[in-house]
Amino acid sequence: MRRVIFILLLATTLFGCGGAGQEGDSEELNVDIQDNSLNQSTKTIATLIPPGSNGCENGGVRIDSGFDVNENRVLDESEVSGSSIICHGLDGVVGLNGSDGEDGSNGEDGEDGEDGEDGEDGEDGEDGDDGDDGEDGEDGLTSLIRIYDEPEGDNCEYGGKKIVSGLDLNSSGILGSSEIQDTQYLCNVVQIVSSNMGCSVNDNFDGTATISCEDGTSVVIHDGVDGVDGLDGTNGLDGADGAGSAVVGLLYCSDLLSSDSNNSFYGITWNYELSVMENGVYHVKAHINTGWVQIGNSAIYSPSSSGHSTAPIDIVFDTYVGSLNRYPGSWMLSLSNFSAVEVTYTDTDFKYNSNYNLTGHSGVVTWAPSQSDCTYFDYSN
Repeated sequence: MRRVIFILLLATTLFGCGGAGQEGDSEELNVDIQDNSLNQSTKTIATLIPPGSNGCENGGVRIDSGFDVNENRVLDESEVSGSSIICHGLDGVVGLNGSDGEDGSNGEDGEDGEDGEDGEDGEDGEDGDDGDDGEDGEDGLTSLIRIYDEPEGDNCEYGGKKIVSGLDLNSSGILGSSEIQDTQYLCNVVQIVSSNMGCSVNDNFDGTATISCEDGTSVVIHDGVDGVDGLDGTNGLDGADGAGSAVVGLLYCSDLLSSDSNNSFYGITWNYELSVMENGVYHVKAHINTGWVQIGNSAIYSPSSSGHSTAPIDIVFDTYVGSLNRYPGSWMLSLSNFSAVEVTYTDTDFKYNSNYNLTGHSGVVTWAPSQSDCTYFDYSN
């Protein structure tokens, strides 16, 4: 059986802040990831790692690769065959120290006490003026990561991915050969058979057939023994006349999600498309788009199915990356009164984000349906 594993990571841009400097510093560290692979045999997924973990002082990126064994277009944990850690670049140079503030004036002397007893303490002197702020430190350099197909050879016996990284020293946005600081490989663990290979089947007219392929391999298969004839079944009742299956209407909805104070959903858009068939069947498809990758799903609902009225679409796609990211996130897009779509994101990691006051938080965020997001096209006439 041929297996085709789709690479969902097309182009990834990740941002990470450097370590804290002196007061007044302003540092920003960028990560730019592009997947230039043409080979669709493996799936590659990039995940941010927090500062101080996996040997990365300023955080970085973990890149996992493997085969979609169960062909669900998601790289499950059990399917990961290789991982690579890419650390963010170093912090910029620390700014100069500010000048010292002026000394405060001396306090007044205390009165002399009686013989044998200690005198009273003098009053505290006034605080000195604050020193000037130090100069801003220099901006850190951008880390560039590029991914390419690696052919079969010394680096990877069965081929795989080549990952090169380095600092953009000339700020050109291009990782030149002189800027490459690290090269790593994510190799296929088994040989991938090209899906373009042609094979033919020839009947030998003796109960066998020969399968011959373009690579020169062949195999002979034998017919199985005929099974015993089963008993004749009773005739079924005549079915009702079926309705036509032409498209009579299309509901299309899309919107840019509103974010929260922590920008957890900044730049994320969604779309939902429902085709209404003449026989009442709904063909539905939906997508979540972060700007660097789009994940979707589709479904069909007959008039007698339990989900026909809401036609929900479930998309397993973790778009939230917090200080802890231990649980997968998922999206649900469902129809509301056939005129709007309700969008829901569920992620248990919200309960562990220190930026939120999440006492009793359910881990579910919902965007209310709005008819302004949707347009209906009537094809019945």
